[in-house]
Amino acid sequence: MKNDKTHPAAQGNETYISQNTTIIGSLRTDSSIAFDGRIEGALSSEGDVHITGTVLGDVSGQDITLTEGKVKGNLHARGDIRVNGESVIVGDMAGQNIDFNGKCKGNMTFENIVTLRSESLIVGNVSSLTVGMETGAIVRGEIHSTSETRFDESVFDDF
Repeated sequence: MKNDKTHPAAQGNETYISQNTTIIGSLRTDSSIAFDGRIEGALSSEGDVHITGTVLGDVSGQDITLTEGKVKGNLHARGDIRVNGESVIVGDMAGQNIDFNGKCKGNMTFENIVTLRSESLIVGNVSSLTVGMETGAIVRGEIHSTSETRFDESVFDDF
């Protein structure tokens, strides 16, 4: 298996949890993790986290990617989060940036940029420096841009 390039863990320093694996309890790793199984507990990594399975607990890592993944818990990335259209999150999300095209029931709080793609459905509040939204994206909550950009509000007084 050491030279088997078809197995995700063979690609480098990555922990791989297969589809037929269920973990009862928390999992923490110093390496990146590709998670395709089911865990009933927190999932934590010092590296990147890629979820294609189901997590019933909080998730933390450097960058977090969900590809048809399901999470019932909060996501906290030290970097970025990427979510595709088939993924579902019930919980809050936080990090630097997010490229979101899934379903979320919870609040999003990001330092820099939130990008909501056309298949996005958010039931909760969105807060970030900048928020971009494609046609078709749905937000049932408040959107708050925290931009510090100064502008002259008197432009609204000249009528």
